[in-house]
Amino acid sequence: MAGMGEKVVWLAGALLLYVLFCLYWTWTGWRRSRAGHPKASAPTSLALTGAALAGWMFIAHFGLIYTEGLPYAAVSLACIVLPLIALLLFQRIGALAEPLGSPSFPALLHKHFDSTALKLICVLVGLAFSLIVLASLTRAGGALLNLLSDDVVSTHHAMLFLTVLIFLYAGAGGAQGIYTAARVQFVLFLAAIILCGAITIFYIGSLERLHFGLSELARLDENRGPNGYSHYIATPGFAQFVLSAREAVGSPWTGLLAGTTLLASAGIFTSPVYLNWVTANPAAGRETSGRLASRQIWTTAVLLGFLLITLGTLIGLGGHILGANMVMTDNSDDAVYNVMGANLGGMDIMETFGQQNELVPILISLTGDTLPWLFGLLALCAVAAVQCTAGALLQGAASLAAGDLIPAHGSPRRLLMPLAALMIAAAALILAWGDEDMTSRYLHLALAWSVQLLPVLLALCYFSSISGTALAAGILVGLAAAFVTDEAGIVLLGIQAWGGWPLSAHAGAWGLLANVATLLAVQPFTLRRAQEPGPEAGETASGYGFGLLLAVLWFAVPLCLYLTIGDRLFGVPDDSSTWLFGLPSLWAWQIVFWLIGVAFLWHLSRRQT
Repeated sequence: MAGMGEKVVWLAGALLLYVLFCLYWTWTGWRRSRAGHPKASAPTSLALTGAALAGWMFIAHFGLIYTEGLPYAAVSLACIVLPLIALLLFQRIGALAEPLGSPSFPALLHKHFDSTALKLICVLVGLAFSLIVLASLTRAGGALLNLLSDDVVSTHHAMLFLTVLIFLYAGAGGAQGIYTAARVQFVLFLAAIILCGAITIFYIGSLERLHFGLSELARLDENRGPNGYSHYIATPGFAQFVLSAREAVGSPWTGLLAGTTLLASAGIFTSPVYLNWVTANPAAGRETSGRLASRQIWTTAVLLGFLLITLGTLIGLGGHILGANMVMTDNSDDAVYNVMGANLGGMDIMETFGQQNELVPILISLTGDTLPWLFGLLALCAVAAVQCTAGALLQGAASLAAGDLIPAHGSPRRLLMPLAALMIAAAALILAWGDEDMTSRYLHLALAWSVQLLPVLLALCYFSSISGTALAAGILVGLAAAFVTDEAGIVLLGIQAWGGWPLSAHAGAWGLLANVATLLAVQPFTLRRAQEPGPEAGETASGYGFGLLLAVLWFAVPLCLYLTIGDRLFGVPDDSSTWLFGLPSLWAWQIVFWLIGVAFLWHLSRRQT
């Protein structure tokens, strides 16, 4: 048995290794910039997937599966939505940017729509998205190191340490360092999912024990939807017409909320931070952007999707079987292998300070006494996952601030970039330092705001007659609507008439509804400056237009089936003897839905090549 000292030594060694890793890419990126290569080569699908998904998936996703069960686990299908956005938009945006000398995405909007207001709004939305998510990741990373070190390192000291690291390799190292580091960090993120899943499988023991544990979880759950089923394994209806999702019977995660959250997840790739990766490098254009979009299928939809749908759901639900749920522990000894009890001090995980966000750190800590080297490796993977997204956000936000908000060229821009990165990193640290609820309170608001740029992207690629004035008006109204229908905005404004996510629909969907309505109302009163036909304009109706139609059909038809019959298609939720594959029907249907999505993406990519 290894003592706590040995465990902390391995943690310190892992962090030292990670510091050296960050310093190496800082030096490499700085040297490349000094050599006269201010622009980075094209990012890979590994880098883009890791930068977009690794951080928020690792800090919040598995814990929310623990508390909300399979209805929330449908959010794992964001692994289909993001490659879909890439396929429909990346190649066309890259082709539009190439003749203009590969500008930043806001500059591309300014050129295409002749609207300074639209460019400025785009930059501000990108900065707000980056700052909110970066602050959330800073707080989560600090809490993670605090938990893994058994309070030897305080949360605030860990936050300061991680912020310095992010600034070094993202602010000083530049885009090239981010692209390369993100590839390695994404691989470490995948390793973390696999290893945490393997630990869960090891302690649960067998599929039969998992089946029995889930059936007991459903039996003992007192939080049931209108259909009488446990909120862990069945949706509480298609929608619930309540003024706040918190008032929903059983669970806020109705089918409508799951579907609109998937729609809001598109806000990750509609952020200018990631769209700059498509436009602002010398290799942008039809060929490179098309390859990047196609490879997203294998990286995000297939590889990451498989791990999230299987091991990710297992990690979340497995916590109940491994002792995190005291109701299960006290009332069903045969179904529980209580290996988490010692780390929780005999408490339910929801009674701890971090609540469900402590699930993964506790799972990692299970290896600390017996396999401290594995504990160190998992700690390294966890920190890398969080910083993969944080580093990309910091570099992207600094690029927006230095290149688009305060235009500069050549040497002045290279000097502004580190300064902008320092200011943004400091602002994120201050925001995270003073708010212990950053992780849960603002992440969904950031998505809801960022997805308001989706109509702009569709107009850029498919509906070029829409004016910049109409698009700008739509975004502003959409941002306001998303703010007043999200829990964060309601708390800040003190709204009493309704609560967060009214009618159990995500704030991003409410924002888009107001956005599109405003756009359509303003468009007839504005004039659109004539534009020359863009690349592949003649192919829009046949290739891209057909792909857009298929996307709507894929999202609507299987999702509607999922929302209406997924609970019961492969067995009755509260009768485990009827579960066709030994799993609750909703889990089995998510796997089927994922496979349909992969097949659809493959077909769409073949049609566009």
